Amino acid sequence: DIGGTSTLSGNTILNFGIGNGALTSLYQKIGTSVHGILINQVAANTVSYNSITSTTGTLTGSVTMCGILLGSTTASVQPDANVSSCNFNTINLNNAAGFDTFGIWSRLASATSDKFLNNNIITIQNTTTTPIASRFMRGIWQDGNLRLLTISENTVTLSYENANNDHTINFIQ
Repeated sequence: DIGGTSTLSGNTILNFGIGNGALTSLYQKIGTSVHGILINQVAANTVSYNSITSTTGTLTGSVTMCGILLGSTTASVQPDANVSSCNFNTINLNNAAGFDTFGIWSRLASATSDKFLNNNIITIQNTTTTPIASRFMRGIWQDGNLRLLTISENTVTLSYENANNDHTINFIQ
């Protein structure tokens, strides 16, 4: 359980993401991505009541930015027959480099598992001034097959301020 059962027990993650992708970065990243919260290879997980905010003008270079990643960016194994949830989180991401950005990216899946992604508030803003083609901006993305997937009562805001990027934009997929 990450975050608990109310805002009183939730985590606050501030100013993550700055400098990632740069050789001189002091911030830890895993491979080619940076995450506010990472759940990797854990069945029956709950991520709720967390507040995640990247630093304004985050420059992630060619690094994928993700508020909550359920599973790694490489092959993930999810044990069968479990229930996971990601509810009541607030995610604010600012990417000034124009690369892939995800609010909630769920890669953990099995055909006998259930997933609930409800009541999250996700705001992603891309402020790059240089167009970068063929990237993704996704509010909520379930990347795998499940027995039951419930996505409801989420608020997702995605915006570009400057450059006309040739990105794929999905509010919920």
